[in-house]
Amino acid sequence: LVGTPASAEVLWETKNTEESVSKGDIISSVSLMDGGFVQFSIPTEYTPGNALIAVKDADGVIIWSWHIWVADFDPVTTQQTYQSGAVMMDRNLGALNVKENDPRAYGFLYQWGRKDPMGGVATANSFAQTYPANIFTRDVTNSITEAIQNPTHFGNIPWSTDNTLWASVKTKYDPCPAGWRVPDGGPDGVWSGFGAYSQDVTNGAYFDAPCSTPRAFYPRGGYAYCKDSNVYFHGSTSYHWSCTPNGSNVYDFQLWQGQGLPTDSRDKSSLFNVRCQKIE
Repeated sequence: LVGTPASAEVLWETKNTEESVSKGDIISSVSLMDGGFVQFSIPTEYTPGNALIAVKDADGVIIWSWHIWVADFDPVTTQQTYQSGAVMMDRNLGALNVKENDPRAYGFLYQWGRKDPMGGVATANSFAQTYPANIFTRDVTNSITEAIQNPTHFGNIPWSTDNTLWASVKTKYDPCPAGWRVPDGGPDGVWSGFGAYSQDVTNGAYFDAPCSTPRAFYPRGGYAYCKDSNVYFHGSTSYHWSCTPNGSNVYDFQLWQGQGLPTDSRDKSSLFNVRCQKIE
């Protein structure tokens, strides 16, 4: 934290669908405690979903924020081992299931190096509804300080030249839960050996052994990119970030035309999914 905490609040909540969300559906209460700690509660009859909690200083400036992932699965019990030897979550960060044709399987979109999620693409070219609605916006955010203060604003182009924001050693900007991190990419990364899908379905693809044991499901959850002062969303394919730079770009994993592309490379201002690698 940079500054003195004065208040805490929920910035947004979502059920990962287009269903309207009311305040308190995911996080029922939040408060700032002595020592700068934040305490929050979820409803007794909880609904799986996601939320973002922020701490502000006395001037109302956000000094830190936390993504709260309310899900009913055990990431260790459901983990998968890839051909590369990496142990991975069975779903994208923020996803609520691994079902075909279900937007709750898509997870959230991230700009490289940022800890806060952006709204997912529930259907092509649209955000899932949040409370409050339509809070995500493109802005001139182009530094890590601005990104912390504006967790619902997209980064400008170019977003950042800092290649250390995410790394093989977990950083404070890594969005994955404790014990997990953004995965390694590139020719020797976690997806090495991935090739043709073992099964192609309408909104995703499966990879069986030896690629993944047990089989891994990657939904086509969409992606977004910035261009000409606008943000464009696409729901026909998907990309997944790694933490591994490739020059000024970053390696990612792309689903494309019947195969996985483990050494694709894109610029940091794009918005892609993240699938977390277990820290051994």
